[in-house]
Amino acid sequence: MKSLPKILLTVSVVSFAASLTEPGMAVWFGILKPVAALSFVVAFIVHVVSSLDPEVYAADQRLRNELLYQPKPLKAIPMPAMARAAA
Repeated sequence: MKSLPKILLTVSVVSFAASLTEPGMAVWFGILKPVAALSFVVAFIVHVVSSLDPEVYAADQRLRNELLYQPKPLKAIPMPAMARAAA
């Protein structure tokens, strides 16, 4: 799984560099730039997905839910000065 992002990143760099040359722009312009972009995006997604840890994600979600649904005391909202003068 670790060699696939490296291969895709290499394909991305090589195809982008080849698309900047004169023959690459003349002949392969419609193919090399999209291949470079798609292989870079796929390499990034594979890298992100492979670095995810389900236990860390579950612990993080548990902590977020505890903080979200924890009862909080209500605070009094101070009255603006103009409202105090009219009251």
